[in-house]
Amino acid sequence: STIYSPSCYFSDPFSGFSGLNRFTSNLSNLSTFVTSYKTKLLTFTPSPKDLTVTSRILVKLQLKLPWKPTLNWVWKVTHVIKKNDQGNYQIIEHKEEWEINPNEGIAQCFRPGR
Repeated sequence: STIYSPSCYFSDPFSGFSGLNRFTSNLSNLSTFVTSYKTKLLTFTPSPKDLTVTSRILVKLQLKLPWKPTLNWVWKVTHVIKKNDQGNYQIIEHKEEWEINPNEGIAQCFRPGR
């Protein structure tokens, strides 16, 4: 059993879909566009009452493009947890939010890296 439910719902400011297999495939595809990355955990807030965990992570990615753009912003990730039929707890929702206007995030793709 994995920490994520096979039917977990994943979302970000642009899209949402269900399925752990699709998520791992998307991550694999994304890795071909990233030359380097750094992350820093800023906050980690579990809420046992609501069965959620919220974290804020500073993420910096350099993209594999000739002008080497750098994406740099805080991601807020909320995980919703539920007990499954086997009695194990699994993440059933993975919601990403950006502490930046999504249009500004996309604009960073077109700026030369620093």
